[in-house]
Amino acid sequence: MAPSIVPGLLQIEGYARAMIGLVDGRSQAEIDSWVDVRMERQAVTKKWRPPTFTYFLCESALRCPIGGNPVMNEQMLHLAFLAGRPQMTIRVVPFSAAAYASAMGEFTFMDFADHGRVVYLVNMLAGLFVESAEDVAVTRANLERVAWDALSEEESLEFLAQVARAYDRQPDEGAQ
Repeated sequence: MAPSIVPGLLQIEGYARAMIGLVDGRSQAEIDSWVDVRMERQAVTKKWRPPTFTYFLCESALRCPIGGNPVMNEQMLHLAFLAGRPQMTIRVVPFSAAAYASAMGEFTFMDFADHGRVVYLVNMLAGLFVESAEDVAVTRANLERVAWDALSEEESLEFLAQVARAYDRQPDEGAQ
């Protein structure tokens, strides 16, 4: 879950480029390299037997026009496309329920058959894998509360389509 951005495995190139370019001090070559790596990582979602993914996207991440309105329109359509894949679940956490989810910060909950459950916490400077059974259990319980507050898969798909239409109708006021 990433309260303020679309997670990397779901990003289109234009969104990734705009997002990565927001960090001061990166050269164009560095930005290109980071974008290439992000796009290559997405191959895991296209494997013959891909893992299953469930994403909770806060409305704030969908309403912040990273890269401008055309990029966000394409990003919303891409999310709607991904939501139709059998191994991919995308659920939107609306503003009305997002305070709790936002307070949790950005993290990825992973469950490996050969390793067990792990939580990956991330910020702009570092990432941390948490394996403590107690901490993983607390994160899982909090994630279940977010799931309770999120829109259903069908409602989320309709929401993504509505947001895409809104970005398509708005004049582009410049890339962010």
